[in-house]
Amino acid sequence: MAGENYHHGPEIIRLEDTTGVVVDQKMAVTWLQGTAPIQIPHDTPEKRAGFKDQPVIIRSREQGIAAFGPATAGYSIPQALASIFNKNEGQGCGTIIVNNVFDPDVHKTGGGAPDPSLVSTADMVGAIAVDGKRSGFEVAMTCYNRFGFFPRRIIAPGFTGVLGIRQKMLEIANRVKGHAIWDLPSGLTVQGAIEARGSGQPFALSSGRAVLCFPRLLALDAITGEQSLQPYSQHLAGLWNRVIATQGPQHSPSNMPMNDVSGTEIDIVWAPNDYSTDTNLLNEMGIVTTMMRYGQGVHTWGASSTLWPTVHNTEAWLHAQVVMDAIDDAVLFYTIPYTDRGAVLKRLTIIEERVNAYLASKSSQDDLNAWLYGGNFRFDRKKTTAESIVGQGQLFWQLDRQPIGIMHRTTIEASTNLEYVTEALGLAA
Repeated sequence: MAGENYHHGPEIIRLEDTTGVVVDQKMAVTWLQGTAPIQIPHDTPEKRAGFKDQPVIIRSREQGIAAFGPATAGYSIPQALASIFNKNEGQGCGTIIVNNVFDPDVHKTGGGAPDPSLVSTADMVGAIAVDGKRSGFEVAMTCYNRFGFFPRRIIAPGFTGVLGIRQKMLEIANRVKGHAIWDLPSGLTVQGAIEARGSGQPFALSSGRAVLCFPRLLALDAITGEQSLQPYSQHLAGLWNRVIATQGPQHSPSNMPMNDVSGTEIDIVWAPNDYSTDTNLLNEMGIVTTMMRYGQGVHTWGASSTLWPTVHNTEAWLHAQVVMDAIDDAVLFYTIPYTDRGAVLKRLTIIEERVNAYLASKSSQDDLNAWLYGGNFRFDRKKTTAESIVGQGQLFWQLDRQPIGIMHRTTIEASTNLEYVTEALGLAA
């Protein structure tokens, strides 16, 4: 140890410091689950095994087609991938992890033809077998060990009309710190969509991890080349992934153009300064909808989760929840290597300083891309006791962070002023 032996001259004493930098965790990641015609690109059961209940990273259209086949009637994954990649504006759409639950060797008609309609709710929800093999949404929990990151947006276009599937998606979203993005059923009116959020109704849930989309969107059909009605969820996930990948987690996915979308299943009325519009009614009930301005196309419109309208706080805002997840994970993963290292003051001070430097880097109000108004990380010297350290090896820390707000409602107080007349005409005061 330093100090035990005589030395004359310079020396270097290294304090073990397992990790040196607090780094952002990967947030632009979507989990897409559904059905794919894997029998087209993979002609044997052995070749298909790697594309059934296995997480596959897709970063381009070409990868998607090679892994899961072309857009084919009845299959949800290729069409969803097309919608996501149509949101690419030249800088990528982040990362998509695809899990196909369709098995052409199992889901077959009496005549032996592959039939994706035979995929069951149990196939989608998934399970953990006795041998530890996971299926359905349970596969998502293997992502960190395999890839070093978790998915953050959980979508299953065409399947979220089933309560059990929605519940499982939300469970996974809570476990990976993400958002489950659901679609309201096709054929609803605006009133019907609002009523679906009512007490005892199918979409009454209030959660900061659940996002509800309405209505269906008209967009390019990858099969026919025409316009078809498609689940909003796959479009929102693709756009949100791109926004986070190219601009950062602090940016809201609301009020963003969807240039590949030509219309909506029903008209959604929006008008500036009108409190009674469809957009206001839907957003007030925690539903992400669309807004169309003349000559500017269809935009996403809605910045909150289904916590709204029950709860109005930081956690209700979509961007704020992502920012908190990103900050919390960055701090968590930074501190993991210190586990079971000596609880000495120098080491605790290093942890505090480096985390606070990270928080400060996200809090500069001179930066248009700031994540936070401020943050602080400190060793809790009151809650931590000698007994908690020696008896349990437990130290307590406090992490404060406040994500930036968004200009969701701009109120302009307009008035007239007769002094302008006097000044303009040179009248006597």
